[in-house]
Amino acid sequence: MKRLHRTILIPLLLIMLAGPFSAVRAQSDDARATGPERNANEAQTPADRFNRALQFSNVGQRMTLYLEQLRNRLRNAAGIAEREKENFITSLNEDISYLQSEAISIGRARTDEDLEIRRERLRQYWLTHERRVKYFVGTLLGNNVRYAIERMERLQPKVTALIERLTDEGEEDVDELKNAYDTFTGYVAAAKTEYDEAQKNFQQIESSDDPQALFVAGHEHLKAAHESLRMARQTFRELLSSLRKALPPTGKATSTQSDYNQ
Repeated sequence: MKRLHRTILIPLLLIMLAGPFSAVRAQSDDARATGPERNANEAQTPADRFNRALQFSNVGQRMTLYLEQLRNRLRNAAGIAEREKENFITSLNEDISYLQSEAISIGRARTDEDLEIRRERLRQYWLTHERRVKYFVGTLLGNNVRYAIERMERLQPKVTALIERLTDEGEEDVDELKNAYDTFTGYVAAAKTEYDEAQKNFQQIESSDDPQALFVAGHEHLKAAHESLRMARQTFRELLSSLRKALPPTGKATSTQSDYNQ
């Protein structure tokens, strides 16, 4: 489990994946503010139209780049069912293809009205599909936490067996080992509770009137789960060290130690 700290870096992953939501929305709103509705008396030269078209096109390219990054993350994610992963990627490919086409078409606008129609079409497409994209991001973030929880849960029966063996052998410090084990399993259980709450938030995103609030709430639960997993990992390392001292030397690592180091 030496890669655990890399697989559950939730704040970093949020910056890389969720950050573009606010940036894209801001760019889209800024672009809207420079459209024909800003001032009917303001003259629009070909140069003005070109600069606005370039700005709108850049918004579309930003959306496309974000979705490509998300698609690559999903493609490489461990622990997501292959059929579900394929459905996600197929959906994202369709979005990417559409946005690429629309970003290019904006540059072909010949009038201010045509430019505004194309710009609004791009903007509405993003707003319509943003809920689904947030759900994809939530699934990816949650999957990393779930994967870490499952790995820790698989260690528990093996640790229990070792403690029972030491109890049968009359080990004097077995109560300390049991307390450490209870602390470890408590952190894992707390992480699972937070993960379950996050999933409830993410699963409501596509049908919600306020998907951003659910996304943020889900992320907060995942941050709490991440902290519990960090404490569980720290406690387990201490427990493993105590087990090594209590068990008779065999000249090779225990299966529990090997599993932990994977």
